Amino acid sequence: MEPLGLVVHGKAEPFSAALRSLVNNPRYSDVCFVVGQERQEVLEVLTAAVEYGLEELRELCLQFVVKVLDVELVCEALQVAVTFGLGPLQERCVAFIEAHSQEALRSQGFLELSAAALLPLLRSDKLCVDEAELVRAARSWARVGAVSGAGGAQGHGRRCGPQAQRAGGRTSA
Repeated sequence: MEPLGLVVHGKAEPFSAALRSLVNNPRYSDVCFVVGQERQEVLEVLTAAVEYGLEELRELCLQFVVKVLDVELVCEALQVAVTFGLGPLQERCVAFIEAHSQEALRSQGFLELSAAALLPLLRSDKLCVDEAELVRAARSWARVGAVSGAGGAQGHGRRCGPQAQRAGGRTSA
C-alpha cells in the first residue's frame, strides 16, 4: 500500500533551504511569520517552530525572546518554556523574575501562569520580595482560577529571597 501524501527522501539541508525559499513568497505562501518588535508573535513563532520541529527557527526565536525579555513578556515566555520543555528558556525566565520579583508578581502574566509554570518560582530562594508580598501574589493567582483543583501554591514550604532570609523569613504560601 502506498503512503498518502508526499514522501521526500534525502538530506534535510536542501529540503530546509527549499522551505526557506517559500517563506514570504506571495506566490507559494499562505502563512506569514511576524518576527521582530512584535514580541507576542515571536512567542507564537517559537511555539510553531517547536511544534513543527523547525530547529533553526526555534533557536533564532529563543535567542530573540531571551534578548527582549521584560516584565510584561517574561511570564508568558516562562509558560511557553514549561509547556514545551525549553529548559534554558525556563532558567532565563526564572532568573529574570528573581531579579524583577515585585514587578513580575504584580503582572497579569503572573496571574495566568499554570501550576506547572508557577512551581519553579515557588521553589526559588532568590525572589526579592518579602513574605507578605509573596502570599498576596499567590492568593491573587489562586483567585484568578489559574489552578484547576491541583492544590496550587498551598502547602509549599517557601524560602524567600536574600532580604527576607536575613530577617529570618520562612513561610508557607
